[in-house]
Amino acid sequence: MSHLDFIKKIKEVKTENRFKLYNYIPETQEQIEFKSGYQYCLIGRHTDCNIQAEKDNCSRFHAVLYFVEDSLNIRDLDSRQGTYLAQIHSGKIISREKLASFAEQPLKEGDVFIIADQCYKIGEIIIPNAAVAKQLDLQTKKCAFCDSDVQVYKAELESVCDHLGQLSTDQQKMQAQLTREELKANEILEKLSKIKEAHTIFMNKDLVATIGVSTVAEQQVLFDSAVQIINPEAEKKTLKNAKQHKPTPFKKGVSYEDDE
Repeated sequence: MSHLDFIKKIKEVKTENRFKLYNYIPETQEQIEFKSGYQYCLIGRHTDCNIQAEKDNCSRFHAVLYFVEDSLNIRDLDSRQGTYLAQIHSGKIISREKLASFAEQPLKEGDVFIIADQCYKIGEIIIPNAAVAKQLDLQTKKCAFCDSDVQVYKAELESVCDHLGQLSTDQQKMQAQLTREELKANEILEKLSKIKEAHTIFMNKDLVATIGVSTVAEQQVLFDSAVQIINPEAEKKTLKNAKQHKPTPFKKGVSYEDDE
């Protein structure tokens, strides 16, 4: 491809990206902006160039600056004198690197290049889409419903994930609370069942008569059995009308006697 065909192709590319370019004087560090916001910039002596040079050592179409997607690049168009990248320190050019003819060289903000002994400095590089993409940070995720790839915003996705994580945590807490309450309810129902069973023992006079409970001691045994049904760990209680005697050296074990 000839440099004229390449220039034509560059001009046909449409982009919202822009860059600023300065006429730079290293000794005074003075910089004069040529134009605010180049989409591309053709430098040379030809009248079609964006920046028209006057020096004879500058080719008619010397170099071109252009975007490849979001990257700013410079390309020497097979010029006679060449295009150079310069390193500036304390107002002096400390080194210069000649670019290969028709080779693409990426540029960044602050880079300095030399064409026909004239220094040019790259100013701000404006990439609107990159700023939006950086802010939104699109990501490709699988849709949970249709299993197809969808574009989602990372910030919103993280927010949703955090919310779902919080819901999951809250749900786990609620589930644990419900489990505790269910266990407590089962424990209460079990105790109520035992109380009902004990109540049946005490209220069923026919049962007492049938088993022949006649003495207070036997009633105490029956009472202790009922207590054990209700709560096996509960401390045994004695009937009010029974006296309890502790073991003595002469008589082993606990005994009971009637008040009457």
